[in-house]
Amino acid sequence: MEQVANGQLSFEDELAEVKPYFLVNQSNSLINSQQDLTITERRIIYSLISLVQPEDSAMKTYVLPVKQLAKLIGIAESSFYERVERSIDELQKKMLIIEHKEKPDGPVTVVDKINWVQQATYIKRQGLVRVKLSDALAAYLLNLKSSYTKYRIGNVLKLKSEYSWRLYELLKEREPLQNKRVFKIAELRKLLNLEDKHLETKNLRSAVLDRAAKELKEKTDIYFEYEVHKKIGRRIDSFIFYIHKNVNKNNIEEAEESINYDLTTLINRLLRYNINQKTVSKWIDTYHPNYIEENLEYALRMKSGSVNNISAYIVKAVDDNYANSPFTYDKVNDLDNSFYSLSANDYLAKISFETTANIKALKETYDQFTKIITSKADTMSKEEIEILKKDREKQIIEQFERINESRRKKRFANLHSSDFQNEAALLPFIKKYEESQIDNDIPY
Repeated sequence: MEQVANGQLSFEDELAEVKPYFLVNQSNSLINSQQDLTITERRIIYSLISLVQPEDSAMKTYVLPVKQLAKLIGIAESSFYERVERSIDELQKKMLIIEHKEKPDGPVTVVDKINWVQQATYIKRQGLVRVKLSDALAAYLLNLKSSYTKYRIGNVLKLKSEYSWRLYELLKEREPLQNKRVFKIAELRKLLNLEDKHLETKNLRSAVLDRAAKELKEKTDIYFEYEVHKKIGRRIDSFIFYIHKNVNKNNIEEAEESINYDLTTLINRLLRYNINQKTVSKWIDTYHPNYIEENLEYALRMKSGSVNNISAYIVKAVDDNYANSPFTYDKVNDLDNSFYSLSANDYLAKISFETTANIKALKETYDQFTKIITSKADTMSKEEIEILKKDREKQIIEQFERINESRRKKRFANLHSSDFQNEAALLPFIKKYEESQIDNDIPY
């Protein structure tokens, strides 16, 4: 990204807008890290994280109108610009601490200390702020396949306590599988950054846990109840939290735009794991979207070294309902899912159209070089022909990367070698490109 010149945006900058149905996707390691954020700082950071897309290959820079950001995080007074700038400045000084262990009950072997914000630029004449999250966060926000948690940003932006937000995340991590979580008091204090506050357990319960329980039940899609789990003598050692779906407080309106966002996210995840479009289309017509997603998540969580073909494993998981998902729908009478199916198939048709155009462009490049190589075969040395062939390979691979970057901006899954089954001449180049991406651990 180019630097701002004379207080202006570079040609690469795009204004970002946070929607309440955007998803926060983060590794469980990040959720269980030590954090020291005020509620305002948390709203800013996680609004930015909600802009991070699973298919992003690197951390991006986001440009937001300061006035909109102030409204989003609940700053209404006339000094909003100074308040936002001050909050972002403070964020640049703060770090999170992530401890890694070789074994769950073993000693800490690695400690990551990461600043939240890498750079912030204030374009005051235009009322804009340009923010880049730390590149070191990429390991905890991008290319997440297992051991991660997601939730809608709109569920937490209305929370007034940072403790409520942190408890929401910590419990949300366990909601899909166990619906309960045990915390030792010392662990809970560390995760809530309370090691020197509310030192008496009764104060911890009344000032933090009880208030958080009330706020989550009033404002989010989950609520919790808790009780003493274990005592050592007369001292409480741990609490157990029971996590429940808050079906009457689903605060995110399922408007057409939200449904389209959800389906494009799901479809692109499936395509990135090389599930062909025919199969995806069949699933959309047959299964509830939550059913598909739960079985996809199951396959990614349960995948082990013995699973050589993750794509085949995902197909088996969905078709055989490995996750025991209860979600079903009546294809005839369920209008919401009928709309979903129509929208999904329309989106798949757009992807097919784009893919056909992309392959045609790549084939044209290949044909142009091949025509030159063939026409000059008799007048050029073998070394010169090899140079032309290497140039052809370089041009095709660079074009392939540009095409994938364009597709990512449109929220289309990357092209995959499986898209080139009828273009055998292009396959070696595409596979070579894909092999070069293996080190990045990106599913294609």
